[in-house]
Amino acid sequence: MRAHAALLAVTAIWGLSYLATKIALQDFGPFELAAIRTTIAAALFVPALVRARATIRPLDGLVLGALGVAFYYAAFNIGLATARASDAGVIQAAIPAASALFAIPLLGERGTVRSWLGIVLSTLGVVVLVVGTSAVGEGSLIGDLWIVLTVIDWALYNIAVRRISRRASDTAITAAALVYGAALVIPLGAIELAQGLPRVTMEGALAVLFLAFFASALGYWLWSYGLSRIEAGRASTYLNLLPLIAVVSGALVLGERIGPVELAGGALILGGVALAGKG
Repeated sequence: MRAHAALLAVTAIWGLSYLATKIALQDFGPFELAAIRTTIAAALFVPALVRARATIRPLDGLVLGALGVAFYYAAFNIGLATARASDAGVIQAAIPAASALFAIPLLGERGTVRSWLGIVLSTLGVVVLVVGTSAVGEGSLIGDLWIVLTVIDWALYNIAVRRISRRASDTAITAAALVYGAALVIPLGAIELAQGLPRVTMEGALAVLFLAFFASALGYWLWSYGLSRIEAGRASTYLNLLPLIAVVSGALVLGERIGPVELAGGALILGGVALAGKG
């Protein structure tokens, strides 16, 4: 029960991170934002990583940091610089299907005809959304494609967490992902910062603090806690709530319009996820 509650809570937090990231990107560059939020969150977990050095190998930390933080944040921020928050949320609803796909060869989790059909259907939904919104001039093809990369990346991160959780605690995994991820992304942020100091607004600062303390520090711990106790495919089905929260917040705060293309793509993705979950 606690694992399910943790996954539900982190999904709500991450659902609002699309909106927070869009707001923060008005003040910061994508790498600056990634470096700032990660550094703040990582500072809270340095003592935990020191205590867990016997169970977390350097290679574990590099894998977790690269997949779960450095590449993910970079791709997510670059994508959301032009993609709509609602589109990003709907695209990332395909994460459960992608996690189920990678879990079959990498974790030995069983794949059925139903799960394969679900994966295909979710993939089709992503294609409909990305191509459709771009064709009617409402979305950003490049931005959406960056978000697609985050789907693949986060699915692989889920696999890494499942494997490492066999010998390391949830806190140790979170600490490794954040600390190693910060070490990887800080140089990129420094390069971007050298090109000019950002003009920080109150809204941007609050968005960064939300991303650092809630979406990163608390969110990663909650996700690691839930994922270490529930199969990757089942745990990822909680991410089905992401598009709902992202779409509603994007429409209410950013005025993003939800049209037939978004509805069709979202329906295909969620239908595919439902099939894969039952498989």
